[in-house]
Amino acid sequence: MPVDQDRYRSLIARAAFNAEFFRGTISDLSSAQRAMTFVGSPTWGRLNGFPILKKNAAADGTTSAAVAPVLDVTGSITFEGLFVADDVFMPVMFRQVGGTGGVSFGNLSGVNRGEVYLLDAAGAGARFVMTAIGALPAHRPRHLIISSIDGGTSGLVWINGVPSTCTLALAGVAASPPVSVVTTLGAVSAAGQAMISRCWPFLFTNEDAVCIAEQAKLLVGGW
Repeated sequence: MPVDQDRYRSLIARAAFNAEFFRGTISDLSSAQRAMTFVGSPTWGRLNGFPILKKNAAADGTTSAAVAPVLDVTGSITFEGLFVADDVFMPVMFRQVGGTGGVSFGNLSGVNRGEVYLLDAAGAGARFVMTAIGALPAHRPRHLIISSIDGGTSGLVWINGVPSTCTLALAGVAASPPVSVVTTLGAVSAAGQAMISRCWPFLFTNEDAVCIAEQAKLLVGGW
C-alpha cells in the first residue's frame, strides 16, 4: 500500500517524543530534542540493513535527564513501537514515571502482551490499556500502536496496522508524571530490540495508524 507521505510527515512533526533507532541515533528527534544517554550496556544490531537497539540485560536502554512531562496522560494519547521481542515479552518502549503519576508503554506486568500503564497521583496503578494476551509473538518484527483515551478509560489497539482487541483494567484516576526521566527499553525483561519508540498527545484515527504502520513495514521488509 502506498504511504500517504503528507499525513506521515504531519504525524512525525507532531510527535511529543520520537526515538528512531533505525537512524543510528538515541536522541529524541521530536521538536523538543531531548538528549538521551545510554544506560547499562545495550548494543546495536541490524534489521533489514537498519540499526536496531538491542538489550543485553534488564537495565539496558537509554534515558534522558529529568524533564517536564512529555504527555498529559489524563487526556487522549498514542504510543507507537516497532520492535522484536527476543523472549515472550515486548520491551518497555517508553516510560516516564514518578511519585505523583506517570505512564509506561511496553510490558511491565510480566504477561505476554503490550500495555499502556497509567499511574495515579500517589504513584500507584490507575489504568491499563492492553493488547490481548499472546498477540505479539517473539522473534519477528512487530509494530504496535496503542491509544489511551481520556486517561485510560477507553482505548484502541493496532498491530501491524490492523485494528486489534483492546482490553482495559483497573479503575483509578490517571495523573501526569512530575519532572522525571524518560526511559526507552530498560526495566523488567532482559530481552528485546527496538527500532522506533514514539508518542503523541492526541488520539490516532485508523488512517493515522495505517499510515504509520505502512511506513514502518517498508523499514523491516514486511511482517
